[in-house]
Amino acid sequence: MTCHWTARAELGTGAVIAALGLLILAFKSAKTRLGLVCAALLSGALALSFPHVLIGGCEMESMACRAVAFPALTVFSVLAIAGSALELFYLHRSGRD
Repeated sequence: MTCHWTARAELGTGAVIAALGLLILAFKSAKTRLGLVCAALLSGALALSFPHVLIGGCEMESMACRAVAFPALTVFSVLAIAGSALELFYLHRSGRD
């Protein structure tokens, strides 16, 4: 039942990413936001690694976890990583001026 443990790990990591997103919106300090964005980027990478590297899923390709959930988790994790990377670039660039 590795799919069960992957789902539980993803729920926890998703909650952390959501909380980090709210904190990024709440703080005005660029250095604080930079740290939060770095944490969100690493959390996105962790979320991406659960289904593909760390825990995995069942062996049957036709199961819902492999056919629907894992591709969705991949897309959302990549979006979290990309959004965090863009915000990191923006904060780093705006801090130079």
